[in-house]
Amino acid sequence: MTAAALSTNEMLAVLGSRALEDGQTVFTGVGAPMLATALAQRRHAPRLTMVVEGGIVGPQWRPGWLPISTNEIRAAYRAQMLPAITDIFLMAQRGFLDVGFIGGAQIDRFGNLNTSAIGGYARPKVRLPGSGGANDIISLCSEVIILTAHEPRRFVDQVDFITSPGYLQGGDSRRRSGLVFGVSRAS
Repeated sequence: MTAAALSTNEMLAVLGSRALEDGQTVFTGVGAPMLATALAQRRHAPRLTMVVEGGIVGPQWRPGWLPISTNEIRAAYRAQMLPAITDIFLMAQRGFLDVGFIGGAQIDRFGNLNTSAIGGYARPKVRLPGSGGANDIISLCSEVIILTAHEPRRFVDQVDFITSPGYLQGGDSRRRSGLVFGVSRAS
């Protein structure tokens, strides 16, 4: 298959998978991050441990059978553990997860993500799915990879709504706001 035959989501998954390393524990978000993490496990990182928000640690998804959500039962296929959802967030808070891997509809120059509303929260032009676990992922993981299509409408000066905080206003504003964990790098 040539690069021209790949969809944008498939290309994101290929590129995103390359950012992951064998032996890492990855807190993966929905969509392209899920696909990228599963691809990394199959291609070059067999000891990568995937952690899914719904309370799933170490699933091994069947090819062509990607769950549509982090809370779907297929997401638990061959999982090593099925702890409570709160335990997953405690694992992140305690530093047990190496990488947070998420997407977003809008991202600004400080790494703030919007997955809630385009055009303002009170009267949006488009209502998006919201945070899910993305706020926790970007707030708690020691490294965060943001995987999104490189389109001008996604990269804005200021997001319409901060669903998941990057570096807020820049400088040390993240630390001053009490967010002592988490960093971001765009892919």
